[in-house]
Amino acid sequence: MPIFYRGPGAHITHEVFQVLGPISRSFAIRELRRIHIVQTQDDGDGALARLIKGGAVVLSAVALVVALTTNGMDTAAMWTILALLVVGVSATVSAGCWRTPAPPYELRATYRGQIVCLLRTPDEKLLGQVSRALLRALELADMQPDAGADRRV
Repeated sequence: MPIFYRGPGAHITHEVFQVLGPISRSFAIRELRRIHIVQTQDDGDGALARLIKGGAVVLSAVALVVALTTNGMDTAAMWTILALLVVGVSATVSAGCWRTPAPPYELRATYRGQIVCLLRTPDEKLLGQVSRALLRALELADMQPDAGADRRV
């Protein structure tokens, strides 16, 4: 039995695409249809980054209004406070967005009338390896992956 891919998330042979994720599932290669890649919108860490950016903008607006409406402060001190405010807001936004991961990709297919997710990863290299392995498995199973709109990788 030829093995086209063996990794932590999936095993692909000429007969079966086996998902090893949280719920292990097996899909017969011959029954996979409409294979395609989708980049999803994951709101996990991205929502936190947006919240931090929004909070920094609100904080800077409030501080700017307070600084501009203070009458007893001399001009040099006001500009120093505004410069420190700009640096502080920039640092906050940078820290909040520093490690925002790329949205994950999903390798999807229709299997027995249901749309299934074969692989979900933000790693484009892993996605490419699994896609190529699936393409080789389809070719070995005498299927034409690019014949018509029904099959594609």
